[in-house]
Amino acid sequence: MEGKLRVGEVRCALADAVLRHVGDEVILQKISEEFSRCEDNKQKMRLLLHYADRLPRLDKEDCIPENQVMGCTSRVWVTARLDDEGRVWFSGDSDAELSRGLCAVLIEGISGLTPEAILDVREATLASMHLSPITTRSRINGFYNMLKMMQKRAGELALLRDGLTPVAPFPSILITANGELQPRGDFAESQARFLFPDPYAVDNLVSLVSSKKIGVVAHFYTDPEVQGVLAAARSRWPHILISDSLVMADGAVKMAEAGCTTIAVLGVDFMSENVRAILDQAGYSHVGVYRMSHLEIGCSLATAAQGTSYVKFLDEASKTPNALHVIYINTSLETKAEAQLKVPTITCTSSNVVQTILQASAQVPEVSIWYGPDTYMGANLAFVLREMENLSDEEIAAIHSAHNRKTISALLSRFHYFQDGACIVHDIFGSEVVKRVKAGYSDAYQAAHFEVPGEMFAMAMEAKRRQMGVVGSTSNILSFITDKTREAIAQGHDQRLQFVLGTESGMITSIVGKVREILKKNMNAGGARGPMVDVEIVFPVSSDAITASSEVSGGNLSSLSSSAPGGQGLEELKVAVRPASGVIGELGVVPGVQGGEGCSISGGCASCPYMKMNSLNALLHVCRWIGTDSEAMLSAYKPRLVRDQVGGRSLVDLGCTPILHMRHFQFDSVRPSFAGSTTRVIISSGVLVKGQLKVREMSTTSDGVPEENHGFNYDLVVIGGGSGGLACSREAVKYGKKVAVLDYVNPTPKGAQWGLGGTCVNVGCIPKLLMHHVGLLGETLVDAEEAGWKVKVGGHDWGKMVQVVQDYIGSLNWGYRIALRDEKIDYINAYGRFTNPHTLECKDRRGKVQNITSRRFVIAVGGRPRYLGVEGDKELCITSDDIFSLDGPPGKTLCVGASYISLECAGFLTGLGYDVTVMARSIFLRGFDQHAAEHIAQYMEDHGTKIIKKAVPVKFEEAENGKILVSYAEQGNVLKKDVFDTVILAVGRDALTLDLGLDKAGVRFNPTTGKIPAVNEQTNVDHIFAVGDVLEGRQELTPVAIKAGILLARRLYGNSNMPMDYNLVPTTVFTPLEYGCIGMSEEQAEQTFGADNIELITLLTENERVVGLHVVAPNAGEITQGYAVAMKMGATKADFDATVGIHPTISEEFTLLKITKRSGISPFKTGC
Repeated sequence: MEGKLRVGEVRCALADAVLRHVGDEVILQKISEEFSRCEDNKQKMRLLLHYADRLPRLDKEDCIPENQVMGCTSRVWVTARLDDEGRVWFSGDSDAELSRGLCAVLIEGISGLTPEAILDVREATLASMHLSPITTRSRINGFYNMLKMMQKRAGELALLRDGLTPVAPFPSILITANGELQPRGDFAESQARFLFPDPYAVDNLVSLVSSKKIGVVAHFYTDPEVQGVLAAARSRWPHILISDSLVMADGAVKMAEAGCTTIAVLGVDFMSENVRAILDQAGYSHVGVYRMSHLEIGCSLATAAQGTSYVKFLDEASKTPNALHVIYINTSLETKAEAQLKVPTITCTSSNVVQTILQASAQVPEVSIWYGPDTYMGANLAFVLREMENLSDEEIAAIHSAHNRKTISALLSRFHYFQDGACIVHDIFGSEVVKRVKAGYSDAYQAAHFEVPGEMFAMAMEAKRRQMGVVGSTSNILSFITDKTREAIAQGHDQRLQFVLGTESGMITSIVGKVREILKKNMNAGGARGPMVDVEIVFPVSSDAITASSEVSGGNLSSLSSSAPGGQGLEELKVAVRPASGVIGELGVVPGVQGGEGCSISGGCASCPYMKMNSLNALLHVCRWIGTDSEAMLSAYKPRLVRDQVGGRSLVDLGCTPILHMRHFQFDSVRPSFAGSTTRVIISSGVLVKGQLKVREMSTTSDGVPEENHGFNYDLVVIGGGSGGLACSREAVKYGKKVAVLDYVNPTPKGAQWGLGGTCVNVGCIPKLLMHHVGLLGETLVDAEEAGWKVKVGGHDWGKMVQVVQDYIGSLNWGYRIALRDEKIDYINAYGRFTNPHTLECKDRRGKVQNITSRRFVIAVGGRPRYLGVEGDKELCITSDDIFSLDGPPGKTLCVGASYISLECAGFLTGLGYDVTVMARSIFLRGFDQHAAEHIAQYMEDHGTKIIKKAVPVKFEEAENGKILVSYAEQGNVLKKDVFDTVILAVGRDALTLDLGLDKAGVRFNPTTGKIPAVNEQTNVDHIFAVGDVLEGRQELTPVAIKAGILLARRLYGNSNMPMDYNLVPTTVFTPLEYGCIGMSEEQAEQTFGADNIELITLLTENERVVGLHVVAPNAGEITQGYAVAMKMGATKADFDATVGIHPTISEEFTLLKITKRSGISPFKTGC
C-alpha cells in the first residue's frame, strides 16, 4: 500500500541518528538483550510470536522461489530495497509463525543499516539470543540462513549503489522440476552436451562389453562424454560402475565374481594399479585389466608422493616413536609399499580420515600422526582439530567417545602433514573463487571435497554447521545433494535449490542423473500436482579459463602461497605443485571440454586434464581389441606396475597392506585393548608393525565362517524394512557392523504401495490408531450435545482425513530414511531372493539386478492380507492395505472376517458415520479371551455396526454405479445377496516368504502359511534368522518384532545371551470400546493349567500368580501397559489386593476384584 511503513522502518529519529553514527547492529543487539531478559522459555516464545504478529504480510507476487530462503524447514521469503540515503530495508514473510518471528527479529534488527554494516553482522549476535530451547535446531539453522540471504541482498544493493557491475554468475546447470536441463555459460553447456549421449555410441559399447564379458569401472572425474555413454549403457549391461577410486577396485572384484573376464579401467594409473592388485588378492589374477592409454596417465598428487620430498617426510616419520603414517588413497601402489617398509601405514579416504586419526590416537594416546601427501587436506585436518579444541568435552565425546579437549590438544601437538603436494583440480578453488562465492552464493548450499584450499574448506564447514553444506568424499557430496532434493520434495512446496560444487566437474553426470531421477519420480507420482522443485548445480570456475587460484612463479616447480583454513593461528603454507600449463604440455590430449574451459592459467583445472585421456574412442578401441588376435598389442595398456618387488617383498602384497588396514578399521569400529608396546600401533582388528600386518585370531561360528574378514559385502543384511527389521539393523550397526536393509513393496491389486517402515507405519498400527481416534471424535460430538454443548456437525470429510494421515505417514517414512543414512546403513529398495545361502539377487523396480553377499541374514518381510479365493475378490474387494489411502469415502461397507483388523476397521468407519456390516464365519477375535470378545461384539452392535454371523461370501460381482453385489452363504447353505459400496477383506494374513528363494538357502518353512519355525529367532540354517510376523507360533505384533530384533542383534554382536520372552506380552484391540490384555486368555489358562487350577485367570498353585489380565474399556491400551511390568515381575492376586486404587478410574477395579466367574454372582456395580 502506498505510504505504508514496514516494521523495520518504524524507528525514532534518535535511533536513526545512533545507527548512522555507530554503523553497527545496535537494534539487533537491543533485541538480543530483550530476549536475554526473558525469565523463561515460555516468555521467549511469547516474545518471538509477538514479533511475528508485528510483521506485515508480504505481497503474494513477492512470495516466489527467487525470494525464498534456502535451508529453512518452512517457507521464508525476503525482499530488500535501498533508500535514497543508502540504507537497506527488508520485508519478509513465512508460512510458519515461529519462522515469521525469526524473520521479523532480523528485519527489525538490521533494516535501516548500510550494506556494509549488514555485512558485518555476525552469527554470534543471533546465538546470544539463546532461542534454541524454544524451537528446533533446523529452524535455528534457518535463522542463520535468513541472515545469509539478507547479507547477500545487501551486497548486491551495494554494488548497484556504487555503479559497479554485479558479480558475474558462475556456469551452472539448472535441472527443472520436470527433469529438463538448462545450462548457463559455455563451460556448463559443454558439460551438459554429453548428458544425453548418442544412442549409436551406447549401442556400440553395450554390444562390445556384453559380448566379450567386459566389466567397466570409471572414476567420477571421467570426462562427461564418456560418463554419459556409460550411464546410459549401465541399464543394459549391469557390469558398469562409476564411483570413487576405492570402490572401483571393489566393483571390479564383484564383476569378476559375476563372470567378467576383463576389466576396463577409466581413471589415472594408480586406480588401474589398485584394481589389478585387489583382483589378485581376491584370487582373480586370471581376469585381465586394461587402462585407456599406452602413455602414462598421471596424477599431480600421486607424483608429489613419489618425489624426494616425500621420501624425506617418511624418513623423519620413521625416526619418531609411535609414528603412524596416514596416506591418502589417491597414491600409487609403489608409494604405499615404500611407505609401509619405513613406517606403519594405513590408507584413508576423505570420508574416513578424521575418524581414522581420532581412533588411532584413542587406542594409542601417544601416537604421532604423519599425514600425506595432500597438503590442503593436511592443513584442513589441522583446522578441524583446532576447531575441536574449542568445543566442550561433551561435544567432543559426541564426535568420538574416547576424546576430550585434553586429548585433542595432545593429538594436535603430534600431528604432522606433508607440505609439498596438491591436486591441480582442487587448487583452482582458491581465494578469488571464494570471494565470488561469498558475493553471489553465500545463501546457497556448499559442497566441497576435504582437499580444497583452506578458505573454500572453511566456507563449506561454516555452511555445514547450518546444515547447508557438506565436506567429504565424492560419494558424500552426491548423497548430500540427493538427500536435500528429497527433503525439499517432502516439504511439499515449490522451491529452488542451489548447490555450489567445490570439486571436479566430472561429478555432474552422476549428480544430474540422480537428481533428475528423483524429480521425475516426484512429477510422475500421480494424483494432485506435487511440489515444483528446481535444482541448480553451480561450477565455481570461469568459462573463459582465467580463474586464478594463487600467484605462480615460473619454473618446473612453483611455490604457491595460500592462507591456511580460517586464516587464524596457522602458519602460511608453501605448496609445491607443477603448473597446469606444464602438465598440459606433456599430455597426449588437450584438457578441458573444449579447448581447456574450466582450467586455470595458474595451476588448476575443474576438469582433470589427466582424466581426458580416458576418452570414449579409447574405450571403444580397447574393447574392440580384447578377445581378438590383436589383444597382444594392448600390452602397453596394462596397469603400469613399475616393478614386482619392493625391499625383497611383493609390491602387490606390500602395497595392499595399508589398504587392508583401512578395511579392518572400517569393518570393526570397536576399540580393542592395547598392550602398551611402543613398537606397534593397533588399528581395530589389525596390529600395525613395521613391515608386516598381524591380524588377531578371528572367531568362527558353527558354520565355519569367520566373524571378521569373511569376504562378504556385508556383516548383516536385513530383508524387510519394517519395525523388526529396522530395529535389528539399527542395533547391529552400533557394534560397528556393516549392515544393509532391503525393502520392497509390491502394489496391491488396487495399486496401493508405500514407503519404508513396514506394515505398522504404513497400513497398520499408525493409520489405524489415527482413524480410530477420528472415529471416537464423532461419538464424542454426539455425547457433547447431551452434556449441554452446542455443537454443529456438518459431516465428515474423508479426503481431508486421509490426506492428514498419509502426510504423517510420509514424515515417518522420510524419518526412517534419514536415520538409515545417518547411521551408515545401506538402504536397498529392491526385492531380494536367495540364490545360495550367502547371496541375494536384488531386483529393483526398473528391472536392474545386483547380487549382494552377507555373513548373516535376518528375514523380516512381514505379511500381507489373505484373499478368499472366490470369484471377484481381488478385482472388487480391498484389504487393510488399501483402506487407509482410499481416494473416496467408502460408503456402505462390508467388513469380511471376525479378526481384530476387521472389527477395528468396522469400528472407526461406524464412528465416522458410514453404514457398516461385519460378516463373521465363526467366533470373534480368535485367540483372544472369548468373554471379552463377546462384550466387544455386543457393544459394536449396540452402537450401530451390523453383524451377520455364521456367514461366508461365495461371490463378488460388479453392480451398477460401481457398487459390489455380494453373494454369501448364511447358516449353512442359505444363499443371500446384498449390495455394498466397499468390501474390506480381513480374513487373515500370510507371511511374504514363498518367493524369497528360501529353498536355495536351505531354510525350512511352512509351505501353506509361509511361516518359518525358529528357536530364538534362528532358523535351521545357522547364519539365517527371522523376526516378526514371519515366525511360526509367535505374536504378530510390532513391539514384539522390535524387541526381538534388538535382542537378536545384541546376541549376535554384543556378547548378550538374553533371549526374547514371548510370554506376558501386552496388546490392545482398538475397537470403539478398546480391549487390552496381557498373557493368557481364560481358554488358554484352562488348557494349560486345568479349569480347577485357575480363578480370575490366576494360577492357584503359585500363590495366585496372575497369568492373564483383560480389560474392555475406553483407553484400555493405556491402562494395560503398566500392569505388564507388574506381571513380568510375578505379581500375584495379593499384590493387586494390597494396592490402593485411584478413584474414580476404570483401572482401580483391578485392586477391588472379589467376584469369581464360577460363583455366578453378577459383577455389575450400582455405586462406588
